[in-house]
Amino acid sequence: MWLRPEFLLTCLIINVFIIDATNDAPKDEWWHNSYIYQVFIRSFKDSNGDGVGDLNGITSKLEHIKDLGISIVWIQPFYPSPMSDFGYDITDFNGIDPLFGNFNDFDKLIEKAKTLDMKIVLDFVPNHTSEKHPWFVKSILQEKPYDDYYVWFDGKEVNGTRKPPTNWLSIFHGPAWTWNEERKQYYYRTFAKTQPDLNYRNPKVNEEMKNFIRFWLKKGIDGLRIDSFPSLVEGNPNEAFPLLDQPKKPNTTYDDDFYFYQEPIYTYDPTGSYPICQSWRNFLDEYSSSKKILLVEANFPPELTEKTINYYYYGADIPMNLLF
Repeated sequence: MWLRPEFLLTCLIINVFIIDATNDAPKDEWWHNSYIYQVFIRSFKDSNGDGVGDLNGITSKLEHIKDLGISIVWIQPFYPSPMSDFGYDITDFNGIDPLFGNFNDFDKLIEKAKTLDMKIVLDFVPNHTSEKHPWFVKSILQEKPYDDYYVWFDGKEVNGTRKPPTNWLSIFHGPAWTWNEERKQYYYRTFAKTQPDLNYRNPKVNEEMKNFIRFWLKKGIDGLRIDSFPSLVEGNPNEAFPLLDQPKKPNTTYDDDFYFYQEPIYTYDPTGSYPICQSWRNFLDEYSSSKKILLVEANFPPELTEKTINYYYYGADIPMNLLF
């Protein structure tokens, strides 16, 4: 998610190659030696003349994609959204935004893909929701069980002025904490203020995500690409929430409101997300005897590539590092 769609071409073709991270790594899966075609649906193919790409547009181009030697299509978010972040701010994980079509259109896409022996992979955005998601609206009101579905904390008082709980920064620049006047607390958000982070220290949130995965598996998808996985859990989930400031990076030349001005030791530590990855791998395997692909976005600089590779040990089929 760090590479926003406005900076990308309509599609990205990924050549899949496999690194055996374990001695008993599975062999000859359907994605081995395949190409994955990434589709940003809004700009791909408009089927009805409204100026916006849609599901029917993708369906109409599957044969062309197949002719290119590609067998896997990864579709970026088409869920209901206010579109403050190109669909990565979701209000319903189990829906389709009317801008892009409906479930009848999606069923036709799946049917056509199966006819062509192609696979459909969906973007899964579990780190956060839209601020307009019903869960967040209820969380503001502290309605159970949603009161702690998000990361809420009181601020701290400094010289008589209210300040955020920590100095953490957002990937989209500036403070990562946003004050909510109605609840009288700050909520944490890795990205935009319209995208509050979900609280994976609450096991109910993980179960909600499994419900989402189950829903789309029943609709016929062949796997998931998980967005910004290392952001899921702040700090070590086996310890108290780390209400601690993050240190400045040594010798940094970044502005002090830029994410990499700090060492994100609490906000981008994959340790807490590894077990979640394994639990979703197990869930996929238990759901179906046919193998489902699990792609994981985990962006780290070259000196920390091991943190990306480690996802292999926790059930990821293809850990993806977009810092190239």
